Amino acid sequence: MNDRLQQLVQFPRRVLRLFVHGPARIEQVADDTKRAIKISAETAAIVRDIGERTGRLEKIAGRDMRALVDDLREFREEVHDRLLQYNLQLGRLSRIAVDEDEVPRLSGRSISVDAEETEAPGW
Repeated sequence: MNDRLQQLVQFPRRVLRLFVHGPARIEQVADDTKRAIKISAETAAIVRDIGERTGRLEKIAGRDMRALVDDLREFREEVHDRLLQYNLQLGRLSRIAVDEDEVPRLSGRSISVDAEETEAPGW
């Protein structure tokens, strides 16, 4: 109740202040609004320009990336084919180098697989 009474007492003062300072305040708000509209229009134009530039760059980068991926795929296939050719050629050369009487081995050293006879473990 006290707040309501205080608002009623201040009402004539607020009305008088509105008559005295109101037009200047309304003009200031209008100017601020015009300025804000101008700034938002400029910002929208800048953002639109940036969006267009970004779109063009994405197209260019996408094309370049696809070209790089294709080149890399071709390079991998070429390296794979060459390594396979070298491997087959080395296999043929190693068979030629080995005497025909000798059985080809998988490794350079032979390892004995036979285990010696030992006593059964006693528990």
